[in-house]
Order: sequence, then C-alpha cells, then structure tokens
Amino acid sequence: MVHGHTHQEKHRIHQSVDIINSGTWSPAYLDIECTKPYGRKCFAWIRPKDPDGGRIAELVEWKDPGLEVIPKEKDTSYEAKKS
Repeated sequence: MVHGHTHQEKHRIHQSVDIINSGTWSPAYLDIECTKPYGRKCFAWIRPKDPDGGRIAELVEWKDPGLEVIPKEKDTSYEAKKS
C-alpha cells in the first residue's frame, strides 16, 4: 500500500503488507521566511524481485547526488503485539 502527503515519510510491514508513505515533495519550511527547509524528498520504489514473482518495495530518499534507502520500521501496532 502506497500513500503520501502526510509530511511524515515511513515504511513498515504489517502482516506481510508493505505500507509506504512517501511524505510530500512540496516545499516545507520551519520558519515563515522560508530559509530553513524541512523534510526529505522520498518516493516508493517497487520492482520485481525475481522471475518467479515477488517484489521488492522500498522507501527511497532523493539526495543530490544519489539515492538512499530508508530502513523499514518495526510494526508496533496492537495486532502485531498479539502475535
């Protein structure tokens, strides 16, 4: 599941489902003068894992230069704690 625009990028797995929030690409600033940028520019990258099926889903930060994969978070939801 991929969604965004909450300003809080995150990647976690819940019951074998990747949940990726890419945050936002809109400019955000900590100050009214717009001199202190806030947040990261992230995107979901989903690609085939192998010819037999499966896939790799990652949350990636766009950096200048290059890219950086953001680690998945542990699922701390109530359902995960029960199992």
